[in-house]
Amino acid sequence: MPSLSPAPPVLEDPSCKRQRDNDDDDGDANDPPRARKRARARARRRTRLTPEALRRLSRDTVRSEQRTVQWVQSEAFGSSRGQAKKARKATAALGISSSATSHRRSRRSSKTSQSTRTNSIDSASSIHDASAAQILRDHQIYGPAKRCAPANLVELQEKMRRPRASVSPSRVDEATWERYCRAYYAAKNEDAVTANFMQHFPGNAPYETIQNTAFRKMASLTPSARLPPVKPDIAAGLPPEDIDIKIRREIGAYVLTTNGDTPALVNSFTELKGPRGKEKAGLEQAAYDGAAGARAMHKMRSFGLSAEPEPDGNARTFVTSYMQGTTAFYASHMQPPGRGATTGSYHTYPLGGEFSLGSAAQFRASITSYRNLQDIAASERQAALQLAHAQSVAQQGPNTQDPAAASSVRQARQASSSTKRARRVESSSDDDSYASANEDECNDV
Repeated sequence: MPSLSPAPPVLEDPSCKRQRDNDDDDGDANDPPRARKRARARARRRTRLTPEALRRLSRDTVRSEQRTVQWVQSEAFGSSRGQAKKARKATAALGISSSATSHRRSRRSSKTSQSTRTNSIDSASSIHDASAAQILRDHQIYGPAKRCAPANLVELQEKMRRPRASVSPSRVDEATWERYCRAYYAAKNEDAVTANFMQHFPGNAPYETIQNTAFRKMASLTPSARLPPVKPDIAAGLPPEDIDIKIRREIGAYVLTTNGDTPALVNSFTELKGPRGKEKAGLEQAAYDGAAGARAMHKMRSFGLSAEPEPDGNARTFVTSYMQGTTAFYASHMQPPGRGATTGSYHTYPLGGEFSLGSAAQFRASITSYRNLQDIAASERQAALQLAHAQSVAQQGPNTQDPAAASSVRQARQASSSTKRARRVESSSDDDSYASANEDECNDV
């Protein structure tokens, strides 16, 4: 059999070799794809060193790393736990971060978080958000930390502690308190705490109440920032039909709560917290609720006047905060505009509190204060309503005005003036340094 000799080597044309090595050559006219490829190569080499070019280089590098890591993790080692560990070691050996695949996602998250931090200054999705407290302060809504007491503080504290026959030891005995304590400690959530509270505290008061409903009809208290509407756990007010339709049309944005048949002119709020409730959130809720009620009462009392008077500093709105068995009571009022301000400020100040789980006596004291404040709030609502209705009739002119209505207006105004004078006389006998300090706190806004 003849032996096969190797084929002689094929000598490559030197011109062809030079043509391949020369990337700048335009190539054969009959080979457009190669020409386009070389044109793109030349364009890449001629790229100017600009910020955009550097960003594109970084992006291309990251994409290359992503493809490498994905191949190593999915193709070479699979998806089991042990194989994933080998994949991480392999990518580390290649000098590539195992988090390269999530680089773009993390960049998007970073941009989102930066945007959220920027927008959180003037918006909050809930009153519990960290930015909500600053939004309230920006709109002159202050909680107990401001230490601005209402002008009628002493009077309110005295009325709040008046004994009630319905809360005597014979009616609210040790056994009742024990049932209350067992139900409280057995509560797993806020709903259970609310049910236990409603069973013992409100009593049989015939007040219009609403639970866990947002006041979407009411004008925002923070017009320059986005904050959800007031949404108390329990609120008490007047039936909307008790308010004259003319008044509802003119100041409905301040006294109505929703478009439905819900209480209006709400000036009594209750905020309840479950077993894991936070005290800070409760204070901010109290300030927010109290501001809504104080504004509503001021608008109602000022209805029909040629010019809206300055707030008199008396509290006519009340908030109860119930958390961890402690019942804290607050009064909310408005103050005239301070230095450099154009609108009045809202202040919520503590009236007192009781630890209802401590003893049966403390339990009775908590119920007494709560029910008394409910009665005080109802009395203030009726007084404001009568004043607004009388002033509405007085607006009709001397020819159509009812003499009884005119007399009612005069009596209401005189009673208000007499109350103010009495409080001024009473406050003048108090410690002057305390009054001066309190005035500075209220006006330093």
